Amino acid sequence: MRIKMKSFRILAGLIVLIAGGTQNLMATNAVAAGTCKPALPSFTTIQAAVNAAPAAGTVWVCPGNYPEQVVISQPLTLQGVTNIGAAVIVPPVTGIVANSVLGLAGQIVVQDAAGVTIRDIAVDGSNNGLVSCSVTFVGILFENASGLVDQAATRHQTFAGNPTCDGRGIEVRTDTGLSSTVTIQNSTVHDFQFEGIRALGRGTAVAVKNTSVSGVLFSQTSSNNIDFFEGASGSVTASWIVDAQFAPLVYPNFNSGAWGILIDCASGVSLTGNTISDTQSGIVMLSSLCSTASSPNADNNNASGNFITGSHLFEGVYVCGNNNTVENNFINSSDESAVDVETRCNAGSGNNNTVAGNKINEACAGVLLDPLATGNIIGSNRLANIHFQQLSGVIGANACDASGDQGVSAKLRPSN
Repeated sequence: MRIKMKSFRILAGLIVLIAGGTQNLMATNAVAAGTCKPALPSFTTIQAAVNAAPAAGTVWVCPGNYPEQVVISQPLTLQGVTNIGAAVIVPPVTGIVANSVLGLAGQIVVQDAAGVTIRDIAVDGSNNGLVSCSVTFVGILFENASGLVDQAATRHQTFAGNPTCDGRGIEVRTDTGLSSTVTIQNSTVHDFQFEGIRALGRGTAVAVKNTSVSGVLFSQTSSNNIDFFEGASGSVTASWIVDAQFAPLVYPNFNSGAWGILIDCASGVSLTGNTISDTQSGIVMLSSLCSTASSPNADNNNASGNFITGSHLFEGVYVCGNNNTVENNFINSSDESAVDVETRCNAGSGNNNTVAGNKINEACAGVLLDPLATGNIIGSNRLANIHFQQLSGVIGANACDASGDQGVSAKLRPSN
């Protein structure tokens, strides 16, 4: 009986030692910014906590405002402590400055690192002190880096002194020969000045899921709520893309504007199950000034199962690329055409696209097809409350404008 009891005591002691070692290991892998985690080493700033955290560790961020710019260059998790308040990164009292290797000014900069998670953190750019357009201001910036942004918020990345400067909510960008893969999910992006989410460069792959991106109505700068640019790829799924209108725009100028989702010189982007509303064009696939050496045309992209409504001045979906698919979307209230397939943006674009299975309600034209475009499949689309079923050519201001039908030119074919 004594032997058994002694063995039990030894075993219990081992369990205590193992448990204690596990707790110590957990403690060494985590630090805190703030004082809400008394068992962890704590720091007064997020940057100090990030600097002290081991690779693949966790930085717990207690509720409160943190006036700083944070740079992360190793794998770790930046985790807000929830249910007792919000952890908010705000500009330093001395103002925002450039802090990335590329000269951008980021409130959180992740550079040259993989496995970085930013979760339950708000990034607020209010009162940033920026007046000059000499820097690009970004809420969360990934440079040659990969990771996850989950249930985060970026807001007010704007220049109070100049409404035409470049402020962005979230940006992922990659240098030549490198790669960045970032998922943005369950998050909100709003009150930015130029772009809500930008994916830039060949090697960049961004997946946006269940995220709300709200632009600015009647802004003084052309803007994009989401932009895949210069060879970036990725997807936007089950997200809300709303409010993007460039105030100075005059119909029928298409040289600039405010677009819900822009795919510019990018290929292999999938847009599914999104709601896109109150933009000047809901989805734009554009092959303007693309260089085959660095980025493809807007080719092989897919837009399906989206709800696109309230496209002011222009189209629900604009396609100037090749082998793109626009299928099974609900496209309502387009001032110009619901879908426009064009060659004007770049020579060799506008070919072999498929437009089919869409339900279109209220538009000047159901489908506008450039007569120079070839190999396009215009399948069965259900049309209601439109002026013209299919047009060939360019819609002129005398035919349709923001006020609706203004007459019929010789090149327009009325609906049956």
